[in-house]
Amino acid sequence: MVLSLLHYANILNNNNFKGSNLNDNNTIKDLYELLPNVFFMDISGGEPTLNKTFVSILDHLIEIDHAKWMHLEFTTNAQQINPKLLERLHHFKHVNIFVSVDGYKDVYEYIRWKGSWDKLEKNIMWLKENANDNVSVICHQTSQVLNILNLPELLDWYQQNNINWTNINAVTRPDHHNVLVLPEDIRNIARQRWENFLQTYQSSLTPQQEMNVVNIIQSLKTTDIFYEQKWWKYFVRDTMLKDEIRNQSLEKSVPDL
Repeated sequence: MVLSLLHYANILNNNNFKGSNLNDNNTIKDLYELLPNVFFMDISGGEPTLNKTFVSILDHLIEIDHAKWMHLEFTTNAQQINPKLLERLHHFKHVNIFVSVDGYKDVYEYIRWKGSWDKLEKNIMWLKENANDNVSVICHQTSQVLNILNLPELLDWYQQNNINWTNINAVTRPDHHNVLVLPEDIRNIARQRWENFLQTYQSSLTPQQEMNVVNIIQSLKTTDIFYEQKWWKYFVRDTMLKDEIRNQSLEKSVPDL
């Protein structure tokens, strides 16, 4: 887990804690001394909701009555959200919970092995219904070979349930998960689905959301036959190996592909 701190008065302008490990005792000791002067904290890497040190830091900030001045951000898979954590977050000035979502239903569970779509859906809806105004839930996703045909369904689910979503980051590494490896006919099918989504919801999208969708559509118009010929075989091999190891089935979970 990585901890990044930004103090608006530049007390931490030497970036002592950028990239620090929250499991290091010396880091924690130094951090606790500086926390009263910190007003922004971003937690990323690993799963914060399972990290006891993360929870301890929240409790400490609440105990010293400094949480009410702090803006907190963290990224989670939302598989472990619970009422006790949310109660802690209500003490902060503002909290952004960035939820990583890899696809819709079976595609989500295929990509995020051992993850549960039902649990994710339940937790997102629970947060939406129970979080105070100081807590924002924002879904982030990546676009790649395994989900490019499925993501419009996910975005449709967001829109139907009034769930906030922003970034769609294109996967470029590993190379064989870049959508450029897909044959043109599959990319055309994907592009049509994205265009249908845009046509349906364009009037209700924010400028950032619309930009993300337009960028995906443009990327699906790009053809690189040499890239496809080079990396498609790696995608096939990698997928077959993972299916065998994880006892999964691409054909069952991502039938469109």
